[in-house]
Amino acid sequence: MCEHKYKEFEEISNNVRHWERMRWVSMTVFMAIMAVSFNAYFSSGTQIGQFNSYLLRITGIAMVAVFWVQDERIVAYWKSTRERAKEVEKELGIKVFSITPHRGLFSSGTAVRILYSIFLILWVFQFFL
Repeated sequence: MCEHKYKEFEEISNNVRHWERMRWVSMTVFMAIMAVSFNAYFSSGTQIGQFNSYLLRITGIAMVAVFWVQDERIVAYWKSTRERAKEVEKELGIKVFSITPHRGLFSSGTAVRILYSIFLILWVFQFFL
């Protein structure tokens, strides 16, 4: 029984790390896409035309939405996996995930949401210029 629980805890720990990595890899890809998109849109040497400009703005908004939703789902999986880890910890009498500091207003989740909001506002704002 105890051996099984330790194995489960090990697997849960691996899953928590997986979701953490997924979030930051996804953020890296998002930032690269935004950099290329903004460079194409704002570059003074590139004439992309009105239709392509409109398409790029729509695509920018869509990319923000897609990556934001993906990030929220990753966080949901991460949180549920951490909760299960805390349950197994109680059964095993250990403390790894249950002793992490309380996340307040200044958390990575808040920072990421602010970042997505800024990009969304920037792309939407381009329709009014």
